[in-house]
Amino acid sequence: MTAASLLYFFALALWSAFVAYQLMKLFTKNTSPPPPSPADESAAQKPPTLSTHVGFKSFARGRELTVEDIVKSLSKEN
Repeated sequence: MTAASLLYFFALALWSAFVAYQLMKLFTKNTSPPPPSPADESAAQKPPTLSTHVGFKSFARGRELTVEDIVKSLSKEN
């Protein structure tokens, strides 16, 4: 084997390791939750806003949603 062949195979091995590392980073999920930020803490103190997932139930004070809850929540939005 010549020196050029050895250099080629060494470069190929490095390139393969780099590609494998990048693919691993791309397809693995970060399982640790991000640290809480000050914006998250201030969001917890704000009154609830309309959630598209939950709908008007996010404004309910108790277990049941009343018309008064909906009216008050809509008046807070604008």
